[in-house]
Amino acid sequence: MIPNFILTKYFYPIRDRITLSKKFNFTLGNPKTSQEIEYVTTFLSNYFDSRSDISFAENYCKQMRSKYSDSDSYLKAFFEQNQASLITLCKMTVIIYFDNDESMEKINKDSVQMLHQNKIIQIVSEDDQFILKRNRLIDFSYLLSLLLNSENPNYHGTTLLLIEPPEFFSEFGNWFGYQLACLNQNNSFNESERISGFDEWKNYGYLRNKVVETTNKIDTLDEKSKAKLMYVSELLRISGYNSDDKTKLIILTSIIELLLTHKPDYNRFNVEDSISKQFQLKAAILVYINNKTIDLNHLKKRLKLIYEQRSNVVHGNFDEFQKKSTKEQNSTFELIGELYYYVRYTVYEYIYNENFVKFLKES
Repeated sequence: MIPNFILTKYFYPIRDRITLSKKFNFTLGNPKTSQEIEYVTTFLSNYFDSRSDISFAENYCKQMRSKYSDSDSYLKAFFEQNQASLITLCKMTVIIYFDNDESMEKINKDSVQMLHQNKIIQIVSEDDQFILKRNRLIDFSYLLSLLLNSENPNYHGTTLLLIEPPEFFSEFGNWFGYQLACLNQNNSFNESERISGFDEWKNYGYLRNKVVETTNKIDTLDEKSKAKLMYVSELLRISGYNSDDKTKLIILTSIIELLLTHKPDYNRFNVEDSISKQFQLKAAILVYINNKTIDLNHLKKRLKLIYEQRSNVVHGNFDEFQKKSTKEQNSTFELIGELYYYVRYTVYEYIYNENFVKFLKES
């Protein structure tokens, strides 16, 4: 089977598909058909490859049934029909569809016919729209993860999709372990009762309402604004994939520049100095709007340092870059965590207060 969906790192039984984007036809749900369940089971078996892992999955199902059966009638019915097991966990894996089922029938039919000719990759590759839609969902997931994460300066570009290879199980294991911890504590999906902390976005209950609200708002943007936002999504995906701190710094800084700075008058200003000042002032305004308790002096220094380090990289001043990075509290890793935080509020305001962001950009 060639799937028209990608797995997320969440588990919860969902009755009907939830629309994430009318524009891109993204929907949230669980695997329902035997082919979908078989694919997810095979996929997750690469992660749950030991008896202890399988016991962990069984315990997860038992804890979820105990905790939410009284408040969720569909979940209660689901567990009455499915015993705690790895297969049951696979059935309640939250997945995101990026293409409709009808178009996938043809691709899978053709793939079966050509299976013994080793041409499956060719079939999918020939369907440019299929590849485009899948890649668009991956890009989109990095945008959603930026906006929905609860890690603040500790976020470094993780996506809510399960697209890492099995050798990166530890990251997925952290998500899964946190979700199990939530089930073992006295918290519910109620906003006021949920566990607080950097990891709370790893709980599907925290995510489910926020993700629909956010994607619905994105759908209301005009086509030009959506196109710019999807370009930002692509940059976030490149940054998330990349392990080089210098590259991340350049990409993330460029997102703020893209949304907030304008081309200065060459005859009146030093170009780089002018853009640096725009970057610092305009980004600070949007961050402060969203967090009025932030230390403005600290914010000013950090934004200034970010742009200085960006300039050191693009001009090849690596010795100066390294010199600044080795100073206390100037590590590039910490700087990138803060930069994601600043990018988050810039993108958030672009989505929710687009006219104000455009006004800032032109000012």
